Amino acid sequence: MIFINNKPIFLNNYPIEEFHNIAFLSTKIFSQAVSVLENGTLKGLNIYHFPVDEVLEALQNHFPHIQAAGGRVRNAEGKILFIYRDGKWDLPKGKIETGESPAEAALREVSEECGIAKLQITETLKSTYHIYKAENHILKTVYWFDMYTNSAQIPVPQKEEGILKALWKTPQEVEKALENTYPGIRDLFNKII
Repeated sequence: MIFINNKPIFLNNYPIEEFHNIAFLSTKIFSQAVSVLENGTLKGLNIYHFPVDEVLEALQNHFPHIQAAGGRVRNAEGKILFIYRDGKWDLPKGKIETGESPAEAALREVSEECGIAKLQITETLKSTYHIYKAENHILKTVYWFDMYTNSAQIPVPQKEEGILKALWKTPQEVEKALENTYPGIRDLFNKII
């Protein structure tokens, strides 16, 4: 699934009845579909093609592509680390630097954005995708990892990155934060909350 303006673009092998369906024939048609979704009242789109991986590869080659990595971090008390930036609750993440693996970047970004040490990756999560518009449309892939720390550190938000808060949240507080976050972040929590 790819999000644009908080609306989903599903990538499937088949049409889905409740969404507007477009067969993937070219990246030009996909770009037109993105414009329709941005400017229209559709609640989402379904792009279908077999195999689906070919669509994602074509999009990564067509759009300028940014890769980032981040973490869904739990502490010894079972709380999850959230940051507050741009009026939304989010998980710490950032761009992958040259020569870094996604896992290395995720560990570095969580440490930089929140001042948390002693992190260990416990699981690789699904990646999320979204398209946003700068001068042109840009496709952003975020590689996500479950992380754990037994450190009792209080998070310190990286203010120069626009992060206003970094907090450990209980499961109940996570539920509330998910009401004011991005669809890709909500998608990461569907199976655990």
